[in-house]
Amino acid sequence: QLGRSDDVSASRDSQLDVTVPEDGWVDITVSDLHRRGGQRFAYLLQAEAVRPTFELELADEVIRTRVGEVVELPVTVQRLDGCQDEIQLTVIGLPTDAFATNGLSVMETDTAKSVTVKIRCEAPCFGPFRVLGMARNSNDPIVASTAATVKGRRHHQAYLVSVP
Repeated sequence: QLGRSDDVSASRDSQLDVTVPEDGWVDITVSDLHRRGGQRFAYLLQAEAVRPTFELELADEVIRTRVGEVVELPVTVQRLDGCQDEIQLTVIGLPTDAFATNGLSVMETDTAKSVTVKIRCEAPCFGPFRVLGMARNSNDPIVASTAATVKGRRHHQAYLVSVP
């Protein structure tokens, strides 16, 4: 037996990371630990090779500012499974009168875990936006966009509100 897993944290989902032999067969068994399975129970099994990746997080889903002021927006970078790549951050989807700086997360610097992007509005505006991160490794690009967890709910886009 290579491993066994039950619920992960507050989620009812299970996750198990194992190293399998390079060649040969591996049998995978999915079962209900409480023996309550049946036709009404559905399971999704996803097996894939682990590759370096990252997640981006905002502290809040609503960003408030005044016209002409620069708001600093910290973006938390969580590197997973050995991600060492530089990560380019770009703010996308801003309203017409809003402008932003890009950011760069580099390992072994102050920006490895947090990058600050800046947003400035030239006129009153509001609307959704996201911060997109892209890392390039030797095989293929890794892409992620920000999410904000507020009161236990995960939001995949933030909202910019600029007033006079």
